[in-house]
Amino acid sequence: MYTFEAQTGIIDSVGAAKGVQNPSYLALSPDKSTLYAVNEMADSLETTVSSFARNSSDGSLQFINKQPSRGGAPCYVSTDKNGDVQFSANYLGGSFTMFPVNDDGSLAKPAATVEQSGSALDSDIIAGINYVISKASSNDGVNMSLGKPASNSIANAVISAADGGLRFSISAGNSKVSAISFSPGRVEHPNVWTVSAFKHGDNFAVSFDCNINQGSNFSGPTSAPIEYSLPGNNIPSLAIGGGTTIMCGTSMAAPHIAGLLLAAPNDVTTDGVVSNDPDNDPDPIAVYDLPLAVSVSGAESRGCRRTEYLDC
Repeated sequence: MYTFEAQTGIIDSVGAAKGVQNPSYLALSPDKSTLYAVNEMADSLETTVSSFARNSSDGSLQFINKQPSRGGAPCYVSTDKNGDVQFSANYLGGSFTMFPVNDDGSLAKPAATVEQSGSALDSDIIAGINYVISKASSNDGVNMSLGKPASNSIANAVISAADGGLRFSISAGNSKVSAISFSPGRVEHPNVWTVSAFKHGDNFAVSFDCNINQGSNFSGPTSAPIEYSLPGNNIPSLAIGGGTTIMCGTSMAAPHIAGLLLAAPNDVTTDGVVSNDPDNDPDPIAVYDLPLAVSVSGAESRGCRRTEYLDC
């Protein structure tokens, strides 16, 4: 922790809080006597929300307790106006959890967890696709890390854009079932690639370290709709609010192939297949033959070879 003097710009260290790992999003109680932090961990079973007593004279913190966040990648924390209830939001699973606050500022066991079960309107997704069509050029790449129950209207919008030359990379989904049941991942088209996820050792992601209740959807490549598998477990990713975090899912796998399709569409090949594919039809692992150097807004970004997937 640090103190900051606005007039002089001087920053002084006042110590460090102990008792938790990787605290990120923070919130003060209304009376500023207690600080709450979410603790992001690779394993969603270990993610927590912590409370600290705050010394009003020097700002130092003393760990009080922590409770499970009941979701992966907690990404927000706040309190009600009276400081009686604390809320945390979890990125993975789309849930938020409510914690009663005890008189000493400690967190009681979670009182409730609400998980979203809806999805975007078809019209909103189609409007987004049409917007891309209006701005893009032929052979541009489009990544769609989203999914909802099978929809002919979404499929037709993707097919129309693909007919115009756009290349789509689409996440297979994380429900541990056949991807043929979800849109837009179920679309079959020469310019559409649906992507499953694998873990370290080329093992199909039947579950993710970030959330063991989720795993990659399957079905393919012999049958529709999956073409490739790419890394999707414990992927360093940009975090909401800045910095990076570790995330899991086919939403992390699909952008890998999106970059390959954009930078080197004629050099994408395969190097082996995943192990333990649930449908016994193992998905091929997409790679490229040559080093990549892609210019994006003037900055050069270099790609990773097959053996560097988990290290770059």
